[in-house]
Formats: sequence, structure tokens, C-alpha cells
Amino acid sequence: MSESASTLSCTRCGAGISNDDLSGGLAVRVDGDLVCQMCVDTLPGEAVVRINQVRAMRGLEATTYAVKLAQAPRLQLFSFTTAANVTHHRRKLASDGFFEAPPLPPPSERTRLPTSAEAPKKIVTDRVARGQLPAKVPMLLAGGATVIVLGSIALALALAAPAKRSSATEADAAPTEIPSPEPVRQVKTRLDYPVDPLLAWVQSEKDSDCPALVRQGIAQEVIRKRGMQLADADQALSERRLDDATALANALSLPDDIAFRDLRRHENDLRARLLASRTLATAPKPDPTTISPTPPPVAPPVQPTPPPDDGRMILLPDAADISGTSLKPQDAGGRRNLGFWSNPTNSPRWPVSVTKPGRYRIDVLMAIQAGPTEAVLEIAGRQVESQFAATGSWDRFTSVTMGVVELKESGATVLRLRPKDPTTWRPINLARISLIPTSDGETATAIPPTPPPMPTPPPSPPAAMPVVAWNGAFFTGGRDKPPREVALNGSEHVPSGLPGGVTALFRSNKSQALKRHAAFLDLGGAKATGGGVVVLVHPGRNDRNELIPSLTDGKGTTVKLPAVALEDDAWTSILLPLPDDGSLDGTQLITLALEDSAKATHIPDDAGFLIASAVIVNGRAATAADLGLRPSALLPDANRLRNLPRLLDLLAKSRKKSTPQKLIEPGRLRFLLGGWGDDKDWRTAMRRQLEPFVPGKQPTTMMAEIAFTDEWLGAMTKGKDAALDPQNIHIGVLWTGGDEVTAFPDAQQTIATFWKQRLDQLIEAGVLPIVVLGPNRQTGDRRATADQVWQQLIALPPIRLYSMPVIDLRALTTAADGSWDAATAALARQLVVDAIAETVFSLRRLGAIK
Repeated sequence: MSESASTLSCTRCGAGISNDDLSGGLAVRVDGDLVCQMCVDTLPGEAVVRINQVRAMRGLEATTYAVKLAQAPRLQLFSFTTAANVTHHRRKLASDGFFEAPPLPPPSERTRLPTSAEAPKKIVTDRVARGQLPAKVPMLLAGGATVIVLGSIALALALAAPAKRSSATEADAAPTEIPSPEPVRQVKTRLDYPVDPLLAWVQSEKDSDCPALVRQGIAQEVIRKRGMQLADADQALSERRLDDATALANALSLPDDIAFRDLRRHENDLRARLLASRTLATAPKPDPTTISPTPPPVAPPVQPTPPPDDGRMILLPDAADISGTSLKPQDAGGRRNLGFWSNPTNSPRWPVSVTKPGRYRIDVLMAIQAGPTEAVLEIAGRQVESQFAATGSWDRFTSVTMGVVELKESGATVLRLRPKDPTTWRPINLARISLIPTSDGETATAIPPTPPPMPTPPPSPPAAMPVVAWNGAFFTGGRDKPPREVALNGSEHVPSGLPGGVTALFRSNKSQALKRHAAFLDLGGAKATGGGVVVLVHPGRNDRNELIPSLTDGKGTTVKLPAVALEDDAWTSILLPLPDDGSLDGTQLITLALEDSAKATHIPDDAGFLIASAVIVNGRAATAADLGLRPSALLPDANRLRNLPRLLDLLAKSRKKSTPQKLIEPGRLRFLLGGWGDDKDWRTAMRRQLEPFVPGKQPTTMMAEIAFTDEWLGAMTKGKDAALDPQNIHIGVLWTGGDEVTAFPDAQQTIATFWKQRLDQLIEAGVLPIVVLGPNRQTGDRRATADQVWQQLIALPPIRLYSMPVIDLRALTTAADGSWDAATAALARQLVVDAIAETVFSLRRLGAIK
């Protein structure tokens, strides 16, 4: 008597079970009891093992299958999968709404093994194959071992008692039916091609034996996946999330086939709208070391003491706005000063208010152990240079008169002190800068080296309060080890998308006391009244989705803050405002603790989260911009570490190496620039910024101009004097600024004649190509042509299939005549340095760096 669909239900949870679920293997029967697909995980381990063995023997070849219901064709259903994969599937569905899985094969196409009289009794008596992958390897081995052992026992019994076997054979008059094996399927199905739709399309297009229906099904998978990505990109663009829209627009490159014509039109329209939406406001922040010719007005700070009537201005360390991470306030020799100025790219700035225009003498109170060194003071568009002689000790302060400057207009301006030559800079301790009114005939007199102690300054307005950088120190206790610093050379895995401006990385350790990962940052008693703390972290793994922060003040009070969510495989800026209920003393913060939640005790010891940088903000609400970071300029590519080895293998073969290990020396790098790159000062500054990130023997000429003639381009990699001689150059950066469109009639010809040939030429010569897109230095019609070329360039096979590094600067704006201002030029330089440094990290992680 058959059971109707209305009477079938799970004996464990009571859920209804349809006949389709039962006949299709989505539900199972265990010892006569029906069990739905969701309750299989609750069965005893032996039962689950047997179920997986039966699935394996029935020929299922994927971990998860897509199940289609005729009554609900748009509903996404999937077959049973292991508990370990459930989290991954759910996150994939949550991220883009789509999980790739092959269709569940019909029962007639699943290979069946003949039953044996000696086979052990089955626990599962109904059809249990619900479309899951074969059991894990240990399960398959266990099933195979069981069959072999049972067969060996039967053979041994047969050899040991031939007489008994003979009598038993004679007694059994009924002939035994031997099942004939099923004929081998000759027609290929979807299962014969990769799960990834794009790879499946590429293989099926080249396979003459692929049925047309299978190829059409694969094409529909590609259309569905790309359509969802483009829909998400449209939504991100409408919400002004340009980074997300760019990543989705570049996530997949459509094959050149008429089946994808409509999607390609949608894609081109999206790229055009995305390009039009890019502005400098969405681009990374300008290089903080470059001062604008016309600095924006800044509200004047409140001085520690009322300024004298003569307009004298005294600038103290705690009122400075510091750019950089090494320079910070400290106490030495009984004086408050700015110390640890070891990085020449760091500099302090002060907002000042000129109340009386006129001439001012600039006196600097400083200490330097070994000198001399030179510094430049900039204010109101003027510069004053001076040399600081050694004082013999870090706490022996001496006043030095830098010179006289004329301030012709009253109002707000900015004063900045910076090294004159970064290569010859020696650190100093800076106690104060004084601007004292003077006249033409006045003799400069230095401020006494030991002035009376300054009174405690009153609270300054929010605009004048500094953002204090965390000093990189940690607290540890007991058997706990301090988080280890991850060198920025990629010796350990550094997640992709590392923001520019990060100088050190730290990885948490598992606390012996808490039994989970934690890090305790030493904030050094920093002030954060009315402000908070900002810290940049990375989860390190996909099953870590939150951290629990807490702050401790100088009185020993610890306040636990709400848990913060972390994005999967992404750098997250965590904003931690101070509680406004007075429970925490914001004038002295001692510790910031970041801990895994109690449910994360399963995370291994070597799988900690990463801390990139942190700042303490005083007097106003903290924002992510306070970290002073720059987004990565590398074109987003989640598969870079997986695809890049394929490109490295090609380079190794071209250079007749058996392996790409230790193939590339980063210092052997050369830029080929368009005609716009003839500014020697700009090129010199670029090289100085880049040198620390590309160690090794560097060429004398790191930057050269490219000529768009067949003769020059053909000899670019041939001969001892070639621009990219493989014997001397390992990395070639092509930064044209769009000049290639001047040599060809249209975008299609530029791609075919220049970019395709030159990228292949570099790879065949064993030189790793890096392409820089933008800024657009063209004028008139050529400006639009350059944009078209760059849109088509990122779809070329070396970029799409091998994850060749691409640096995207198209968001940077240039004037109508193709020129750029000083700020844009400096920003472009900094972004390229960041991207090449990140590429070197990836190469070192893959073992390709010498």
C-alpha cells in the first residue's frame, strides 16, 4: 500500500516529505523510519557514513547538486551536503545570492554496483542518494576496505572447504543470476565540465563532442551569474558605492560570443556610467607629505597662554597635526616635545592665526644627538630653510633662529616643518616653534634655552585637536605571547587589498587564559575626551565574523563595548566611540582589548586576526578617515594568488627555468612612460618612494620613455641595450597615460596591434608585465578613445586568466589639456608605489622573489 504525499512526514521533526523528495533521494528511510533531508545530520555517525558510502557507490560526483522543482523553477534548492560545507554555502549565497552547483543527475544516469549476497546488511533501506558529492576520502577508503575484507573472507572460506562448497553448490539447484554491467555512457553531460560556468564554457566551446543542449545550459549559467553581478553593480552604483561597483563590474569577463550580446551591452553601459561617476572625492586621499600650494583655511587654535599684544605665536607639540606614524609627542629632559622623527616622510603641521601682518622671526627649540641636518619651514606659501647642528643629547635643547618671514595678510594659515632632503635627514626632538614680530633693523635674539614651565593648556576646539597614532606596543601577561609583527614582505600571508599608508602589521595570538584569540593594545595614556579609537583589522579567516572590544582607563576601570562585525576577507575600520555616560575616564586611556567571542574557541593558534593601524581621536567623533589610509590601487582580483602562479610558470619557461621559485628580483624593475613622463623631478621623487619596496640590484635608469614605432617596440625585449632586456629587467611597468591611441586609428586597432602583442612579447621574454590605467592625459576625441581602450584591456587573457597586476588610476582627474596639478601627480606617484609594494608581497608569498 503506497503512502500518499499528505501522510509522509519526518519521524524526527515532523516535517512533511513529498513523494518527489523520496523518489529523488532528498529524503531517506532508516530502519523503516522516514528522515527528512535536514535531519540526516542528526543521525549517528555510522549511519551517516553508510549513507555516504551508498551515495559514492551510486556514482554521485559532486559535493552539492542543484535540485530543480518544476512547480518552482526560480527557487534555489540544493541537495544534502556535509555540515562542514553548510557555512560556506550560506555565506556564498549571502554575498552574491548565487551558489554554483551542477544539476542533480537523474537516477538512470547514476552508476549502480551489483548487489552481493555477502554484502553487509544495509542500514538505509530506501533511496538515499539525494545528490550530494561522494563521501569524503576517508569514507570512500572505509567503504572500499569493507568490500575488500569481505571478499577476502569469502575467498578464504571457499579455498579451505572445497567439499562443503561442492555440496552446497549441488544443493542449490536454482541458478544464480549475474547482473550484467550497464553500458558505458558515451554522450557527455554537464558533469563532464568544471563547476565554474566560465571555465565550463571555455572547455565546452573547444570540445566538438559537447552536445548543443549542454553548451546552451552552460551559457545560461554564465548569463545568470553575470546578470546577478551586473544587477548588484547597478545597485552599488546607485548607492554611490563605487569601489563595490568596480569590483563587481570586473569580477567576470564575458566570452566573445553572440549568446552574451545583451549582457555585453549592459556591461559596457555600466562601465560608462561608472567611469562618469568617478571623481577625486571617491579617490584616495592626497599624499599627506605634499603640501597644497593654497592650503585650505583652518580655524585658529587656542594657544596655551593668551598671545601677547605684539602678535607673537607659540606652537607646542600637543597642538600639532601629525602626518605619519613614527612622529609623536613625548617627554624628554623635562620638556614636552615631538620625538621619534625617524621617518623623513612624517611631518608636523600647526594651524595658526595671523592677527598682525608683518615680518616674523622664526625660532625653533630643538635637540639632536648627532648632526647636522637640514629642515624647511613652510607657511603661507613661503619657505625658510635652515641647518640644525648637533646638541650632543636628545634632552639638551637649543634654540635656533631659522630666519625671517613676511606674512602680508591676516587670517588663518598653516605652518609645516619638514626635512629638506629625506636621504640626509637625521631625527630631532622638537619642543616648540615661535614666531616673533621683528623689524628690518632688529637683531635676532634666540629664546632662552630654558624658559619657565608652561602652564597646562586649556581644552582646544575640536578642529585644533590632534589625532594621536598608536605606538605599536602591546600588553601581555602570564604565558601569553605578544602578537607578532607580520613583515610587509609577504613572508606570511598578507590579505589582498592592503590599504596604502600601513607601515606595520600584527597578528593576534591565542590567549592561554581566555582560550581564544585576543590582543591588548597599549594606548600609552592617550586622551580621547569626547572622541574615540579607530583601528583597522582583518578577520584572517571566513569563520571569524566579530570581535569584542573593551577599553581600560588610568583608574583601572574596564568597559566592554558592543561586539563589532567583520566583513569576510576584507579590511575593516572599527570605530570605537567612548561611552558618554561617564563610566570611562577619557583623559587617560591605557588599554584597548580586541577578543574573539566565546564561540570562536575552535580557531587554531596560528589563525589570528590582523591589526594594521590604530589612532586615538580627542575632542571630536572619530571617523575612518582619521587612519589616513589610501585604498589599494590594484584592480580587485579575488583569485590573484590562485591564478598568478600560472603566469609565473609561463615566465619561468620563457627564461628556461624549471620552476618559478626565486624567479624575480624586485629591484630589476623599469617603467616605460608615455611622453608625459619627462619631468625629472617627478621621476626622482617616484624612485625614492619606491626603492624601499623593491630590494635588490636596481637599474641605473629605472624610468624611460616608450616610443610607439614598430621598430622600437619590436626590439623592446631583444638585445643588450633593449629597454626591457630580460637579462637585466624582471618587471616591466607600462604606464602610457593613453599615448598609445595617438599611433593607431581606433580603440580596436590599439588593443590588437599594441596591447595584445606587447603583453605577449613581455611574457615570452620572461618579463612580468604590470599595466597602469590612467590618469587620462589625452585631449579631445583621443580622451574618449583612451577610456575605451582601457575598458577592453582588462578583458584580455593575461589579465583575466592569469591575474596579471593592473594598477587603476582612472579616477584621478586631469585638465582638459591633459595636464595634472602637483597634488594629483603626487597622489598618482604614491598609489603606484603602494600597488607595486602589494604586488611584491604577493610574489614573495608565492615564493617567486629571490
